[in-house]
Amino acid sequence: SAASDVYKRQVLQDAARLGLAVSEEELVERIRGIEGLQDPTTGQFVGKQRYVQAVSRLHPGGVTAFEQDLRNEILMDKWTDLVTQTVAVSDDELLDLYRRRNESTAGSYAVVASADQDDETELDDAEVARWYDEHQDDYLRDEGRRIRFVMLERQALADRIEITDEEVRASYDANQANYSHPEQRRASHILIRTEPGAAEEEQARLRTLAEGLMTRALSGEDFAELARANSEDPGSAERGGDLDFFGRGQMVPPFEEAAFNTPVGQIAPLVESDFGFHIVKVTDAREAGVTPLDAVADQIRRTLRLRRAQEEVVSEAQRVRAELQEAAGLEEVAAREGLEVQTRFLTREDRLTDLGASPEFAQTVFDLETGGISPPLRTAPGMALVVVDELVPASVAPLDEVRNSVGTDILNYRARQAALAAGRRALERHGDLAAVARALGEEVGESGDLAPGGTIPGTGGSTPEMEEALFGPGVMEGDRGVVAVPAGALVYEVTSRVPFDSLAFEDAKADLRMELLEQRRSTMYRAVLERMYQQQEVLINGELVEAYNG
Repeated sequence: SAASDVYKRQVLQDAARLGLAVSEEELVERIRGIEGLQDPTTGQFVGKQRYVQAVSRLHPGGVTAFEQDLRNEILMDKWTDLVTQTVAVSDDELLDLYRRRNESTAGSYAVVASADQDDETELDDAEVARWYDEHQDDYLRDEGRRIRFVMLERQALADRIEITDEEVRASYDANQANYSHPEQRRASHILIRTEPGAAEEEQARLRTLAEGLMTRALSGEDFAELARANSEDPGSAERGGDLDFFGRGQMVPPFEEAAFNTPVGQIAPLVESDFGFHIVKVTDAREAGVTPLDAVADQIRRTLRLRRAQEEVVSEAQRVRAELQEAAGLEEVAAREGLEVQTRFLTREDRLTDLGASPEFAQTVFDLETGGISPPLRTAPGMALVVVDELVPASVAPLDEVRNSVGTDILNYRARQAALAAGRRALERHGDLAAVARALGEEVGESGDLAPGGTIPGTGGSTPEMEEALFGPGVMEGDRGVVAVPAGALVYEVTSRVPFDSLAFEDAKADLRMELLEQRRSTMYRAVLERMYQQQEVLINGELVEAYNG
């Protein structure tokens, strides 16, 4: 897809920036290790002549393109190893995973809800102040900056730029490779996403879900509507699953194989990839060829106009910043330039999604002193210039600012204490859980097998007290008690218990460590790619891509 191709380009660019390279020895080793290039009898490399013949026959672009693709693969592998080499797994994390998978407690229970308790709701100022003083860590506010900024918009400049026919022709001639396309397929898909390392039961559930959707598609239901309602690929779901045209090497291998082996208008057998399960419908096919200039002239013109506008908006931002540095105020310069002054309170965690700002935006602003003027900062609309008016350190919010939150916290605490007291009185008087529930006007529930950290319906989540009561050392079948939960109080009786087995844990640690390391490397790889994607201004022009594809 276009997005995956962007990610690949980013990785290769960053690998070059880091000085990573591929030696001839590494390339030769990768080639010799390809199974299809080994003699089936001896297991040895087939030799240069047969290698050239095989690659020339099977790979578009021949040996040169094939070896370049291999170099890129090796570079991407090196880059991935480099950016994920700091991934580690602690013994505590292994213990937590093992316990969640192998330790369990089941019980009968009744929930005493805080909301059902009759309690005093009046608060006096002294009580509010005392609570605030004793719980100040609950009322911290982040370090921030009060800023003003102006935005120089790229599109406003682009609308004034004229691109001549000669410039369009020159760009077309200079980039002929962009307009040549190999054999292509167009397909729509419905993705049911799976997570790396998911349990077999979860994989089976998702496969069944995908097979059900495939049956509906084969039965004649509208594929586009099924994709919009069910696909977990947000980029294509809104287009009815349409992935547009693509060539070989652009999709993951299982998807590519299905798309190129399925006739136009038909649905391929269910495809499983690293992303999940795909229901794939092939909608069109295109032979290899070159797109004529007339078909792409308008798109080339828009691209050149946008590129020139980007150059000009950077130049204009630098010019306006020079005016600011000459001691002119932001409002004065903005009025002269016809720009709007905007204000904002900014913390390091603010994503500024409305501006499409990169993480460097906040970092740069936080490096400025009061009165400091930022360099031109890239945003989705163009370039921003920021002035810092005030540094606001992290601190406890004033009581007047959080008085309502303090009052709510006090009332919630009172209600929870009342629920605990009611549960304890009922347990002391009745003993039997069914009788306790009747006395409280509640129903007895069954938790089923719970793993550490699991939640019980109606409790609002787990608490340290609940964890200790159900999974602490010495917990046994028949134990009863009352503990605080977010919703109030839990009256419980343990009905079965599978305790932690320390010897079995030691035997399983090595495999668990490898599993977690692989999951985290994959997560870090995706996170670094996403961060790189956000830090750069990546513009994907759908019409231009369509034109490139002929």
